[in-house]
Amino acid sequence: MLIVGISAPSWSQCDVNFEEEIYLENQYRKKQYAQIGALTSGESFYKVDDTLSFDLGFKKSIWVAAYGADDSLKVAANTVVTNGKRDFVGGPVLEEGQSQSAFCSFFTRVWHVTNLELEKLRDKYQSGNLIQDDIPVDIWEWPAKNNAAIGDYAPSYDMAPFYDFNDNGVYDPLNGDYPMALDDLASFIPERFAFMVYNDDIEHLSSGADSLVMEFHQMDYFVDCEDDGPVDKSIFTRLKYIYKGEQDLRDLKMGIWKLGHLGCHLNDLLGVDLELNTTYSYNAGGFDQ
Repeated sequence: MLIVGISAPSWSQCDVNFEEEIYLENQYRKKQYAQIGALTSGESFYKVDDTLSFDLGFKKSIWVAAYGADDSLKVAANTVVTNGKRDFVGGPVLEEGQSQSAFCSFFTRVWHVTNLELEKLRDKYQSGNLIQDDIPVDIWEWPAKNNAAIGDYAPSYDMAPFYDFNDNGVYDPLNGDYPMALDDLASFIPERFAFMVYNDDIEHLSSGADSLVMEFHQMDYFVDCEDDGPVDKSIFTRLKYIYKGEQDLRDLKMGIWKLGHLGCHLNDLLGVDLELNTTYSYNAGGFDQ
């Protein structure tokens, strides 16, 4: 794999931890976000009657590596983030003249949207009664292309996907636009979905390697199906990556690091099912210590 680079400046470190606990949840599962750059930082599972079944206290993060044109190895790989040792920071890769501290402050967040919120907005818009006060802040400040509501933070390229009602390339919920979970399937509106953006263009205090200058757009979502099957109990993640470095990369590899605690950590094991393309956590001997 060959990745062709474009010019981009570098970030410095800034705080990427959330000030409060943030979740994406339905009646079966609750996914916790603890910091930017983590695919997840723990999950809880529920029975149908909303009784807690068990907590899975794992952490997951994306790992990426590639060789530069000078044969240097570039790596972005968070593990357990302690004492600021991380390889990712919130927001897109900065362009010339953009403020590091301001972008860190704005993008260290998770945007949440629900199907019910979108239904209410569509009804208001179709009746001609939609005003700004009707629009939830995460929809109003959705980090979509040319969103005037977020000013200098608005990307000039496709970031958070949205339905462009009048097809003018500008996100404006007052004119019928609304967030989408999947940019290639406008008719698909999950029960709940969440978006975040981060990059690795900082000093890498986790891996100690050189930055790839890679930007990541992460979308997580739940669905609500009539058959009450396994799909309802799943959390889906779509991860988009954009390379913004100066030199060509080769042999790009990407994977997921996972640290799982299923109850007591002393007998936790990790399994793989190749036919289902699935990993799973389980307790040795079939019971928790």
